[in-house]
Amino acid sequence: MPYGLVSVAALALELAVLHAALAGRLYQPVAVSVGYSCSAIFQFCALRYIVFKAAKKTLSVQAAAYFIGQVALWALLLAAVTVLTTYFPLNTMQARLICIPTLFPVNYFVSKHFIFRK
Repeated sequence: MPYGLVSVAALALELAVLHAALAGRLYQPVAVSVGYSCSAIFQFCALRYIVFKAAKKTLSVQAAAYFIGQVALWALLLAAVTVLTTYFPLNTMQARLICIPTLFPVNYFVSKHFIFRK
């Protein structure tokens, strides 16, 4: 399964959870974080076992590296969504969608070269 397909599935999961969290009236940073966290867990498993086939390598090392990378990307995403919704007439979902083209290649590069090292 190619990286792009996993990323699209992870994004669909994230947006569905984000939509549900916003419908439940969660505070924007919490809603974005919940959606991102669910997506990150799914994506780690799919990348490790399906895309990069790195299951023979140490799980704890990969998980720690993935966690650090995802925390950095999450902070960047949260900041970007906050800036976009504060300074532009956008809602949370629109702001999140605008961030996709920037975060997709960064996440791929970090996953391939630093976490799963393929």
